[in-house]
Amino acid sequence: KSATQSGLTVQIESVADYCRTLFRIRHVKLARSSLARVPCTLGVRRPLIVLPDAFCRYIDDDTLLSVVAHEMAHVSRRDYLTKLFVEFISLAVSFHPLTLLIKRELDRERELACDELVTRRVMMPDAYARSLLSAANLSLLPAPRSVALSIFDGRILEKRIMRLTKRNLRTSQRLGRTL
Repeated sequence: KSATQSGLTVQIESVADYCRTLFRIRHVKLARSSLARVPCTLGVRRPLIVLPDAFCRYIDDDTLLSVVAHEMAHVSRRDYLTKLFVEFISLAVSFHPLTLLIKRELDRERELACDELVTRRVMMPDAYARSLLSAANLSLLPAPRSVALSIFDGRILEKRIMRLTKRNLRTSQRLGRTL
C-alpha cells in the first residue's frame, strides 16, 4: 500500500467510526472495490458498505462523510431487508404495470428518508446537498437496478437537492421574519 492509500484508509475508518457512533450501529464494515461504480450497501446481518476505488481517490472530507452517513442511515433503517422483502412480494404481481411505479416510489421515499436522517444527525442540509452533487460528479454513472442500496437509488438527485435547499431557504425566511 502507498502512503496515500494508507492515509485514505485511516480517513475512511475514522469517518465510519464517527457515523457508527451517530447511528448507534456497530456491525457495519466498509470496503473498497475496483468493480463498484457507486457507493452502495449490501447485506442484512452484517452490512457491508462498498466504496468504489475511483470514487475514493478524489473524495473530499465532506463528501466522504455524507456518503458514509447516508449508507449508515440505510443500515440503521434496515432498508436492505425492506428492499429484499419488497422484491420478493412484488414477484407475484410483477406483470402489473403499477408494480414498477410503486417500487420506484418506495426507492425514492427511502432515499429521502435517509437524507432526512443525515441532515438531522450529521450535516447541515446545504453542506449535504453540495456533497451529494460532488458524489454524483465523482460517480458519473447512474446506479444500476439491483438489490444493492446506493446513495443514488431512486434516480431523483435533483428532487433531493431541491428538497434539501428549499427546507434551508424556508428556515432562513422564518428566521428573517422572527428577526
